[in-house]
Amino acid sequence: MAGINDDSYDIGQSVLTGEVYIDGTSRIREIESYESTWPYLIVTYNPNYVVEQYAATYVNEDGTQLYQTYVDRGTTPPDPVALELIETPTKSSTSQYTFEFSGWNEISSVMTGPRTITATYTSSIRTYTVTWYAREAVPLATT
Repeated sequence: MAGINDDSYDIGQSVLTGEVYIDGTSRIREIESYESTWPYLIVTYNPNYVVEQYAATYVNEDGTQLYQTYVDRGTTPPDPVALELIETPTKSSTSQYTFEFSGWNEISSVMTGPRTITATYTSSIRTYTVTWYAREAVPLATT
């Protein structure tokens, strides 16, 4: 949606002014989005019908943020990997262990405030194959 400025030229951002009343249930993030997108629009609503939302921040084990969404109070946060919103988190192998993503901590309880949800991993001992050679291309043994 584009607009026309005072000089009758097209502008990339429209300007919406006036007043609007939201009748019924709405989420706090929606209201904040309206107010930030259209600063000249006066948005009013019944506060008894506003669904409170909290930030669910998904991080990797090292603290790197992977995803953030807002979740309604009293509901469980979604699994962004299962919903294909993000790629499966990874953790680098060490010389001794390999790691495989196993899920998220703090994802099964309902939201009652902002929450950081951390990727969890299972580890398995890394194995190596060693081959001894008598000379080039003549193996003696492999373990």
